[in-house]
Amino acid sequence: MLDSDEKREALKRFMEARGLTVAGWAKSAGIPESTLRMHLKGVSRNMRSDTERKLANAAGVSVDALYGLDYGAPLARHQVWVKGYLGAGNAIQLFEAMGENEGFYEVSRPPGVHGDVKLIAMEIRGGSMPPWRDGDVVYCEQRDHVDVQAILGEACMVELEDGGMLFKEVQQGYEPGTFNLLSWDGSPMRMNMKIRRAMPMVAVVRKAQARL
Repeated sequence: MLDSDEKREALKRFMEARGLTVAGWAKSAGIPESTLRMHLKGVSRNMRSDTERKLANAAGVSVDALYGLDYGAPLARHQVWVKGYLGAGNAIQLFEAMGENEGFYEVSRPPGVHGDVKLIAMEIRGGSMPPWRDGDVVYCEQRDHVDVQAILGEACMVELEDGGMLFKEVQQGYEPGTFNLLSWDGSPMRMNMKIRRAMPMVAVVRKAQARL
């Protein structure tokens, strides 16, 4: 059983390993930034159990894992396979022929995303998505349909009727049943496109922070 000081140091190591900041983690967990900051400074010796639970949920781990006490195998839902690359023109090279537990490599599940949300990840190649950089990871909610209310005005991975895949901001099209697709790199808007499915983006994480 760890005492208060040992738990505090373990929490600091957890944050460093995951690339978590006080402000970002507290916001994701829905707790006051001052609560976490004062605890890490030793001003408050113990953390309330509900606060620990919120922090653990935001990081996608168990409470024991915050303190290095979870010695079981990592849960699959806490990791995401990178299944493709996002390159010039926001075009996606996606390798869905891979099995559910296959991919190029695994990345950490982004903080603040509920564990029941099924995700798919892509690696950015090149500089077509400023301010994000080469090697950063885009996470999208994995879906096989088009939910109009969930995608309008959102950045999404979309599959076109011809099978091509793009990462674009989705707007209502000028013709019934179509959508306009906007880019971040200055490319012309693609108008009145028909799409088979759209997967909304839930997070973009810097390369160093996404790696396990």
